[in-house]
Amino acid sequence: MNQTNISLEALNAIAEFQKIEITSAKIYASFAKRQKDEHNRKVLEQIAADEAQHAQIWKKYTNKEVKPCKLKVIFFRFLEMILGYTFVIKLLENGEYDGVANMEKLKKRNPRNCHNYQRRRKARA
Repeated sequence: MNQTNISLEALNAIAEFQKIEITSAKIYASFAKRQKDEHNRKVLEQIAADEAQHAQIWKKYTNKEVKPCKLKVIFFRFLEMILGYTFVIKLLENGEYDGVANMEKLKKRNPRNCHNYQRRRKARA
């Protein structure tokens, strides 16, 4: 992806989105591994795959391989053991809403690229 049309500020925001997505993928994958119910495990594996795919979309803009935030993965695993995965998933979903708000801010600065990302994300849903 050509980065010349993307400001440094937008590129930094996109890199952060990429890190959030890959971290979420690792969190959901870890939940799936601990899940005994087959249906729930498959759902969590699918969510993890979706999040990883979102990170790959952002990678097209950053051209960088980003590693997940290990501390955040460990923290959410710990919460999952204490509070259960359903409660922790709700916390993660609230974070998604914050991400959408940040995406809207980025969209105002670079509407074409954000629109294309949102269209691809909806097509997969």
